[in-house]
Amino acid sequence: MSQTGYTPISNYSSATASAVPLAANLVQGELAVNTNDGKLFYKDSSGVVQTMASKATGAIGGSTTQVQFNNSGVLGGSASLTWSGTVLTSSGFAGPLNGTVGATTANTGAFTTLSASGTATLSGLTASTALALDASKNVVSVTNTGTGNNVLATSPTLVTPLLGTPTSVTLTNATGLPLSTGVTGTLPIANGGTGATTLAGANIAVLTAAETFTGPQRGTVTTANAGSFDMSLTNNFLCTPTGGVTLTFTNITAGQSGNIVLVNGSNYAIAKASAVKVASGVLTALSSTGSYWMSYYSPDGTNVYLSATAALS
Repeated sequence: MSQTGYTPISNYSSATASAVPLAANLVQGELAVNTNDGKLFYKDSSGVVQTMASKATGAIGGSTTQVQFNNSGVLGGSASLTWSGTVLTSSGFAGPLNGTVGATTANTGAFTTLSASGTATLSGLTASTALALDASKNVVSVTNTGTGNNVLATSPTLVTPLLGTPTSVTLTNATGLPLSTGVTGTLPIANGGTGATTLAGANIAVLTAAETFTGPQRGTVTTANAGSFDMSLTNNFLCTPTGGVTLTFTNITAGQSGNIVLVNGSNYAIAKASAVKVASGVLTALSSTGSYWMSYYSPDGTNVYLSATAALS
């Protein structure tokens, strides 16, 4: 209020909310006041109206330790960004994070949440440590082992890794596995093995040692009185015909040989199939009563060559 007897000086003013003077309303050095908004205006040297001051709209935004920021023209604060005087804490970063951040030692000042693009350099780490995220997505320090690139889950290429003793492993496509030291157990016959840990256990004869052969290895005798000898059954046959017969071989196997005892009890005629090769006069001799020992051999899987003794007594 002016002193009695004096005329008060009144600036260009308005009581209308949000009213701003026009540049034409002010001259250089003149001030304007909006008494409703509590703002003081002036016109700068370029002729543009500027806000010189504004009244406070209430208490400064935020609470203790919260960093102040321009919140639509007024001071504001956020619990997501605080400063204790020594430690700056943020619940998250959005956008590039550049420069050097982190602790001066490996044990203090660690980030609990870090979301950033660009490059971040963390101090307090050694050559044997690296950063990883734990189950809570916290950044933690881990110890490296070996050298080279980081290994991801799908189709990594490992160079001379030391796997130790894995809990399980599938070697379907593995190569270079040493059979003398790289496998354990007994290889079954279906996979090319013997199904046994010793030759004796696999019924395999050792030619440099004394062996005892059982009946199956000695060769059983098959009765073939009809004169037809199936080479897939055995090597040795006994033939006691009750009439004329034709010597015939079936399932002929190349390299197989054996013996036949023929007991002709009554001058039965003995003939042969075309694949059976004998010397002249052999069939005539075999057609006489008597016991004969014949030996046979097939060199080609088609023909069987046969020889016979004279009648044995």
